[in-house]
Amino acid sequence: MLRNVILSLVVAACATVAGESANAAEAGGPELSASSLAQSVLPRARRAGDVASLEVMRSTLGVAQTALDPLAVPKSTYVPPGVNPRGVPSEETPVDVVVMRGHFYNLNVPTPRGVPGPTGTVLAFTVNSHTGYVLELYLGNRSPGPGLGPPVLRMTIPDPNRALLIVTVLTSGGPRGSKPQQLGDGVIQVSRNGKVIASARSGRLMRYLKPAVYRVSGSSARVMQGRTCEVKSVRLHRGHTTRLNVYCSIK
Repeated sequence: MLRNVILSLVVAACATVAGESANAAEAGGPELSASSLAQSVLPRARRAGDVASLEVMRSTLGVAQTALDPLAVPKSTYVPPGVNPRGVPSEETPVDVVVMRGHFYNLNVPTPRGVPGPTGTVLAFTVNSHTGYVLELYLGNRSPGPGLGPPVLRMTIPDPNRALLIVTVLTSGGPRGSKPQQLGDGVIQVSRNGKVIASARSGRLMRYLKPAVYRVSGSSARVMQGRTCEVKSVRLHRGHTTRLNVYCSIK
């Protein structure tokens, strides 16, 4: 799986919280705040793409591993000498899982020649709660499982120079009294001047874009034989969030 490929490349990376030295951040020391840990990895996430929001869950390493990948077998994470002189984390190591949502496309992960780099809408950092070291990393399109528990911190990450566009593909019609449902295979395309600027294939898109007028279309393989269901024009304004629903009729 993609996550397993990324893990082997990220283990050696560390992100220490500002003001904390490697010697002072002992495994048995006090837990760092969720806010400071989130801020420590935020610059890295921004380099990987567009961050729309984040949330932090407190857990243990073993639980986090299975929550991010249900097929994973909990294990200790190898940390190279010099990165964590206090020892190798165990399944019971307290961690904060910082989950970023947005559009990530520049993780700088080596790939075979001709193979594009990984992309996703969810980027998660598993961070040692005591030291601030990043132990594991997940990139994909699926949110973590419920095993992590409720978030202890939620934040939206505004970009004052851009506009946040959130598009959802929903059903319309159906049996009397039925409510619109998100189409998980919905394809969204955002274009400007005939050029596709952003796209998603999970029925939902979150993307920071330059203020302008865009054409937004939605479709689903389950509706109208995959033909475009609806096309809308939307004007985005700097520093504002625009939410747009695109409907596919299932009559």
